[in-house]
Amino acid sequence: TCCLRIAMEEDDAQTTGRKRKHSPLEDATLFSKICFSWAYPLLKLGAKRPLEEIDLNELCTLETSAYNKKKIEDMWQQEKISNRRNLARALFIDYVKSTWFAQLMMSINMGARIAQAWALGLLMEQFGRFDVEDSAEGQGSIDTRKGYFYACIIVLCGLVAFPSKQSQFFATYRKGMQLRVGVVASIYAKTLRLPAVGIGANNSITAGYITNLASNDVE
Repeated sequence: TCCLRIAMEEDDAQTTGRKRKHSPLEDATLFSKICFSWAYPLLKLGAKRPLEEIDLNELCTLETSAYNKKKIEDMWQQEKISNRRNLARALFIDYVKSTWFAQLMMSINMGARIAQAWALGLLMEQFGRFDVEDSAEGQGSIDTRKGYFYACIIVLCGLVAFPSKQSQFFATYRKGMQLRVGVVASIYAKTLRLPAVGIGANNSITAGYITNLASNDVE
């Protein structure tokens, strides 16, 4: 699965001694994150030739299995201390708190789309005021400046809505992947501490089998 592959790549990079490049996402500016310009060097390299494993950047700290495993276990310990023992509640609260940027981008996207629809309605209203008979008599009521103004609003709102939507999608998907990696890593670490006796008929169910089932459920 994807989570196990990430963990295996971490171990492989450490054992082979190959040094990956630092992740540009960790040092990216706000403009770079919104426009995704931090990923351009890798995309440019992939357009020139097929990418190799060594071309991939190092994982961000927030994406590593060790970091997310510790975070999930800390959340569970807090739930045990508070006597709630509800992991779903803890995951939901952490998701809401850590996706404030995605929520801001979603609000901006919704505002831009509403403003775009409002400007489109006013622009169509300007065209609706035009009457052939009135224009022939010199009594046409179209305001050219307002028409261009509403058209500019539609274009600007479109330029705002597109990157904000993509940033919101990327942030929420990234957080979901982090929670998934943390949960699967915690389950895998727990299965390694369980005794092998009594797991399945003739000990046929291994820790890897349990982890595969868990990763499918987490997805």
